[in-house]
Amino acid sequence: MKEIIKIILAALVALIIGAGAGYYYGHTKGLSKGIQQAKKEASIREQELLKKIKEAANPFSKVQVNPFKKGYKNPFGE
Repeated sequence: MKEIIKIILAALVALIIGAGAGYYYGHTKGLSKGIQQAKKEASIREQELLKKIKEAANPFSKVQVNPFKKGYKNPFGE
Protein backbone atom coordinates (compact mmCIF):
# COMPACT_ATOMS: atom_id res chain seq x y z
CA MET A 1 0.00 0.00 0.00
CA LYS A 2 2.81 2.38 0.88
CA GLU A 3 4.54 1.54 -2.38
CA ILE A 4 1.45 2.56 -4.40
CA ILE A 5 1.28 5.88 -2.56
CA LYS A 6 4.99 6.49 -3.27
CA ILE A 7 4.43 5.71 -6.98
CA ILE A 8 1.41 8.01 -7.15
CA LEU A 9 3.29 10.82 -5.38
CA ALA A 10 6.30 10.38 -7.67
CA ALA A 11 4.00 10.48 -10.71
CA LEU A 12 2.30 13.65 -9.42
CA VAL A 13 5.63 15.33 -8.73
CA ALA A 14 6.89 14.37 -12.19
CA LEU A 15 3.66 15.64 -13.75
CA ILE A 16 3.88 18.96 -11.90
CA ILE A 17 7.55 19.42 -12.84
CA GLY A 18 6.80 18.54 -16.47
CA ALA A 19 3.86 20.92 -16.63
CA GLY A 20 5.93 23.73 -15.09
CA ALA A 21 8.83 23.14 -17.49
CA GLY A 22 6.46 23.02 -20.47
CA TYR A 23 4.76 26.24 -19.41
CA TYR A 24 8.11 28.01 -18.95
CA TYR A 25 9.47 26.76 -22.30
CA GLY A 26 6.26 27.65 -24.15
CA HIS A 27 6.12 31.07 -22.54
CA THR A 28 9.69 31.95 -23.52
CA LYS A 29 9.17 30.69 -27.08
CA GLY A 30 5.92 32.63 -27.44
CA LEU A 31 7.50 35.72 -25.95
CA SER A 32 10.41 35.67 -28.38
CA LYS A 33 8.04 35.17 -31.35
CA GLY A 34 5.87 38.02 -30.10
CA ILE A 35 8.85 40.35 -29.81
CA GLN A 36 9.98 39.51 -33.35
CA GLN A 37 6.50 40.10 -34.73
CA ALA A 38 6.22 43.42 -32.86
CA LYS A 39 9.56 44.58 -34.30
CA LYS A 40 8.40 43.70 -37.81
CA GLU A 41 5.10 45.56 -37.39
CA ALA A 42 6.89 48.55 -35.88
CA SER A 43 9.26 48.79 -38.83
CA ILE A 44 6.33 48.67 -41.26
CA ARG A 45 4.53 51.42 -39.35
CA GLU A 46 7.73 53.44 -39.21
CA GLN A 47 8.12 53.25 -43.00
CA GLU A 48 4.49 54.34 -43.50
CA LEU A 49 4.95 57.24 -41.09
CA LEU A 50 8.17 58.35 -42.77
CA LYS A 51 6.39 58.28 -46.13
CA LYS A 52 3.61 60.51 -44.77
CA ILE A 53 6.16 62.88 -43.23
CA LYS A 54 8.04 63.17 -46.53
CA GLU A 55 4.79 63.90 -48.38
CA ALA A 56 3.81 66.55 -45.83
CA ALA A 57 7.26 68.17 -45.88
CA ASN A 58 7.25 68.61 -49.66
CA PRO A 59 5.48 71.90 -50.42
CA PHE A 60 5.11 70.98 -54.09
CA SER A 61 3.51 67.59 -53.60
CA LYS A 62 -0.07 68.81 -54.03
CA VAL A 63 0.51 72.18 -55.67
CA GLN A 64 0.58 72.62 -59.39
CA VAL A 65 4.03 74.04 -60.02
CA ASN A 66 3.57 75.21 -63.61
CA PRO A 67 0.49 77.43 -63.96
CA PHE A 68 0.76 77.27 -67.77
CA LYS A 69 0.69 73.49 -67.98
CA LYS A 70 -2.96 73.33 -68.99
CA GLY A 71 -2.50 75.74 -71.82
CA TYR A 72 -0.86 79.00 -72.59
CA LYS A 73 -3.01 82.11 -72.68
CA ASN A 74 -1.51 85.41 -73.80
CA PRO A 75 -2.28 87.91 -71.05
CA PHE A 76 -1.81 90.83 -73.44
CA GLY A 77 -3.81 89.39 -76.28
CA GLU A 78 -7.50 89.12 -76.86
